[in-house]
Amino acid sequence: MSIPEPPVNDPEAPIVGQMYGYIVKRPGDWVVLNADHWLYDGTGLRDGDHLVNHVGQEYDAFFPELANPGTVLLARSPVEAVIEPGERTNPYASPGIHTASIYTAGSGATVFSAGTFQWSWAIDEPGDRSYRGVATPHDERVGRMTRNLFDRLGDTRSS
Repeated sequence: MSIPEPPVNDPEAPIVGQMYGYIVKRPGDWVVLNADHWLYDGTGLRDGDHLVNHVGQEYDAFFPELANPGTVLLARSPVEAVIEPGERTNPYASPGIHTASIYTAGSGATVFSAGTFQWSWAIDEPGDRSYRGVATPHDERVGRMTRNLFDRLGDTRSS
């Protein structure tokens, strides 16, 4: 779990763009936000569309007070958080909202965070892609978003 701990106690959000929220009770849908962003080019997705069972295991959340200027949210998805009795809670998180984000750092680097372990599960079909008995289906649109990201980052082999 990525809750800030001594000796540093610094959250990862200023570097990653967002940070650990909680673990999900069951996979939730990725809900598209800012569908006009280049990441979504060629997917046909619109704001409010769902990628089924795409947010799972841990999820990340956006904290505006910690984010870099220009951070754009690409998904904002309701999830059910699992908080065990006595669990150390994230001092920045409010349980229940997954986010995905992207920003351009001062160096010019693009920093993308899907905010879910299950991004890669939707890219191909082999193997068990289930968590807590709920499968993440293969989704060509996630493959397209991944190609868009790699193309933007300069990997022309994915075209």
